[in-house]
Amino acid sequence: MSVKKQHITDEEYYARLGHRIKQLRVDADFISAESFAREYNIGRTQYLAYEKGKNMTLETLLRLARVHEMTVEELIRGIE
Repeated sequence: MSVKKQHITDEEYYARLGHRIKQLRVDADFISAESFAREYNIGRTQYLAYEKGKNMTLETLLRLARVHEMTVEELIRGIE
């Protein structure tokens, strides 16, 4: 008997990814999203949108993964 994997909506996936991105920032000792964005030359408004679960490009995922010294796979692991 196979177990069906429960799928989440795209919006829920993006929200979970945003939460993961925020948690990585906090774990890196950045109190604010603004200070993180400034340090890594990312637009403040754009970065805040990522933390809130805005859909992002692969280029953005790569950039954020590199900032946190991980692969994209590691960045998104456990989101589903």
